[in-house]
Amino acid sequence: MTAPLPAARRLIENRIVGHDVIAADQLLANPWNYRRHGAAQRAALNGSLRELGWIRSTLVNRTTGHMLDGHMRVEEALKADADVPVEYVELTEEEERLALAILDPMTGMAFEDDVALDALLAGVEAEDAALNIMLEELAPGGKDERPIEVKEIDVSATTARFWLSCRGPLPQQREALDRLRTALEELPGVEVEVGSDVS
Repeated sequence: MTAPLPAARRLIENRIVGHDVIAADQLLANPWNYRRHGAAQRAALNGSLRELGWIRSTLVNRTTGHMLDGHMRVEEALKADADVPVEYVELTEEEERLALAILDPMTGMAFEDDVALDALLAGVEAEDAALNIMLEELAPGGKDERPIEVKEIDVSATTARFWLSCRGPLPQQREALDRLRTALEELPGVEVEVGSDVS
């Protein structure tokens, strides 16, 4: 007979219920997914897939069939007609939304130890150009973190002319332009002309 687990260990429930490798077109995007991926991130992911292959499973809730993590990896797998490694969890719909809300932000809460990161990057090499850009920006001081200096430009003496196009039934156009002219004429130094170009 095995000894019972200590109370602290019993509190953490294992929600992982299986693993598989399936076709990318069998996976369902999560309708609550709020993460969007830019071109630089997509290029880095493609570089990672080319150099390292799959090193992280796509996370799927078996209850709903929706993905919790891995949307961009699946999008790229669809383009390559590739199968996808999947890790299944079993969550209620309410738990699924909570998991989706906290997974990425929780990872983002970690802070970086510059000394440890420098040591890691000293031994890291990538062949892919997008990955190298990512690694350069990842290095301490890799991104230009100087504050942006904004200089005020004196435009008080600048004069320019601009046109405003107003379309719609003529009576409403006239009313809109009259209101605009009245408002603009209250500004010192502003001249207003109203004309028409019927075509």
